[in-house]
Amino acid sequence: MMYDYVAYSQGKLIKGHLKANSPSHLEESLAQNGYRLLSHKPSFHIPTIEEALPSFFVPKRGEIIAFTRQLATILECGIGLATGLKILQAQVKSRVFRRVLGQILEELGQGEAFSVSLTKHPQVFNQLYCRMVGVGEKSGQLEQALRQVANYMEKQGLVVKKMTKAMTYPAMVLGLAVVVTIILVTVALPPMMGVFATFGSKLPPTTRALIFITKLFTAYRLQAFAVLLAAIPLTLLFMRRPHGKQFRDHVLLRIPVIGSIIITSEVARFARIVAMLLKAGVNMPDTMELVCQTSNNRVIKAALTEARKELLQGQGLSGPMAKATSSLHSSSR
Repeated sequence: MMYDYVAYSQGKLIKGHLKANSPSHLEESLAQNGYRLLSHKPSFHIPTIEEALPSFFVPKRGEIIAFTRQLATILECGIGLATGLKILQAQVKSRVFRRVLGQILEELGQGEAFSVSLTKHPQVFNQLYCRMVGVGEKSGQLEQALRQVANYMEKQGLVVKKMTKAMTYPAMVLGLAVVVTIILVTVALPPMMGVFATFGSKLPPTTRALIFITKLFTAYRLQAFAVLLAAIPLTLLFMRRPHGKQFRDHVLLRIPVIGSIIITSEVARFARIVAMLLKAGVNMPDTMELVCQTSNNRVIKAALTEARKELLQGQGLSGPMAKATSSLHSSSR
């Protein structure tokens, strides 16, 4: 990022701006030119579209997997880490990924550890990736750690694709049901209200509910649409908050087909991560902590966190995991 700075050199105050990764990097860059940094602040600039919408420019999973495998191969050939990163930086297609690798190279040149540099770019390298690289650095088996995390990412990608395919049909059915209900309430039922009134018998509860909603929409059409339009942003705002995310994840687990798919995929992901980390030499409490941090469902994360607490209390792993599994199955019913 850009910094505005005030520096001192040969009895003169100098103001300017310079691009640096951190304040310490800024101070080192100025010191190399004979300047002593007195103060600094981030420069004001209009963010680029990549900075304003970073999620749209994150490197794809396949590109990160290819980078990881190629880096492991380069290291196995005896080429240095910095040289290997420079080679791969010239090959990557994503501008964001190329810039991230350039920043990592600068940090490596300043004596930063590779795993520490990766943690500064969570939009590209998640916690599990950084932890596996850190374990590989400490054990001297960085190439093996890179291959393990690449294999995990590849398998996880296949699971995500299968899960997406499995959830496509239920989502389409649910969406079609919503569309049909809206058409019934707004188009089909209003002309038939007089027919229902001539029956003279008690209608089923579902029919009475549809009739009530139809009357409501017919009498207060503008107000109903205004409420719906206001409910959409309010719902999105609620879903961004912690309580909203917790409620959303709980509802997803209770949906008949989708809930079982989510639990099955989370169990498979848990087994793969634990096997990979234990094989790399990570102890069980730290492994459970990483598993909890990488879970996407807050209800499942809470269950795993409770299992980790009981593990630290000396209750082992099988008992706490059995409790977590039973609580998740009860949440999905």
